[in-house]
Amino acid sequence: MQYTTPPDPPKRATTWVWAAAGFGGVIAVVALLFALGVFGGDDETGTTTPDAATVTTTVATTVASTTTVAPTTTVAPTTSTSSSSTTSSTSSTTTTTTTTTTTTTTTIPPRLDISLDARQELSLPQGFPAPDPRTLSISSGGSISTDYLNSHPQHASGDCTGYAIKEPDLELQYTAGTPQALLRFFWEGSGDAVLIINAPDGKWYCNDDTAGFNPQITFTNPPIGSYDVYVAKRTTNSAGDGTLSITEFAGVVVTE
Repeated sequence: MQYTTPPDPPKRATTWVWAAAGFGGVIAVVALLFALGVFGGDDETGTTTPDAATVTTTVATTVASTTTVAPTTTVAPTTSTSSSSTTSSTSSTTTTTTTTTTTTTTTIPPRLDISLDARQELSLPQGFPAPDPRTLSISSGGSISTDYLNSHPQHASGDCTGYAIKEPDLELQYTAGTPQALLRFFWEGSGDAVLIINAPDGKWYCNDDTAGFNPQITFTNPPIGSYDVYVAKRTTNSAGDGTLSITEFAGVVVTE
């Protein structure tokens, strides 16, 4: 009978020991890996690097989130606008309008006034009876300048420069009668006189120095109406005694 040696017990025990040791080593390695976070690492705290797509998405989301928050941030301007509006409504804006009134005082020098009563009045019809000429004593001169008549809209003829009184020296009412070819006025006296007449047509007729210093004015086909006569002097406040003559005769004229 052949004797077979049984397996060496210590060797089998050793195999199990190494197997156990190997399995325990795997568990230890796995545990170590879990401890290090290799498996199941938290996305927020883990060290696992996310892929590029995740990074892009996260960045885009962050930008979108920031853009979304921006309107919320604009509440501050809205509040500021409201505050500004409140300030505007609370504040009172006062507009002051200053009106400056300028008063210009213009002194109008005195003028001849034919509406005043004349110093002398006379009424003669056309073709009046003798005596012809009719004569009246009139002193020339005054303090009112008659120079303005030279540019008057109703200036008809002659140089009106001189000085006279305000009211007419004579008012002649020439009434209807036998129509005449002419009606003549002339003054003879001392000094340089100027004859000024406002005729029925409303115009001013002037004359100076027809004969020497004596003036004369003749109306052809004279109309009826009022003739306001002034005898002015060339210099102010200088009087000169003289005679005013009125005639319908062509041959009766002023002399020196």
